[in-house]
Parts: sequence; structure tokens; C-alpha cells
Amino acid sequence: MTREQLAQSIKRDCALIESLFTRKNQSYGANDDAFYNFTKGAELLFDEATYDTKFRTLMAYLTKHIVTLAKSDAILNDPEFEERCLDVAVYMLIARAMKKEIIKIESEEPKHE
Repeated sequence: MTREQLAQSIKRDCALIESLFTRKNQSYGANDDAFYNFTKGAELLFDEATYDTKFRTLMAYLTKHIVTLAKSDAILNDPEFEERCLDVAVYMLIARAMKKEIIKIESEEPKHE
């Protein structure tokens, strides 16, 4: 594969990531809380839903894909290999959105001096 072919492959995958997210977005959250599943997961796992525990919950959900992908024969024999790779990308983009939300909320908080 050439560098140009790789670039084209990544561009196609970005479109697939967007399509996957659009299809699965309804299960990722609620209309008023995009991180609803991570909030509820954090409450179950850590007894509280802080930014840290929601992120750690996201990482736990992500880990199931990583563990499956890490199997020695996954690249050739896992029929869900392609979608799992895209799921990993979606989880990382959700993590980036969480960080943006935290920064936004913290910047809106009054400063105590």
C-alpha cells in the first residue's frame, strides 16, 4: 500500500465512522445527556458519576473491543473486526467530546479568589 492509498483508505474509514456513529448514537445517550450511558455506567461501577468515573467507564466499554481485537487471529477470523476497529475510533471521539464538555463547563464556573 502506498501513502496515497493509505490516505484514501483513512478518508473512507472516516466516512464509515460517521455512519456508524449516526446509526449507534441513539444507544450512546439521551437527548439531554449525550453521555447518559457513561453516567449510568459510572454510577453502577463507581457509585458516582464524575467526569473521571464517566471517562473510566468509557475506557471500560472500549476495553472489550481492544481485548477481542488483541486475539492473535482476530484480524483474519473475527467477522466483526472492521466494525470493532471503527467502534474504537468512535469511543475515542466520544472521549474527546467529553474533554471538550469538561473544559466548557469549567470555563463557565465562577472563579473564586
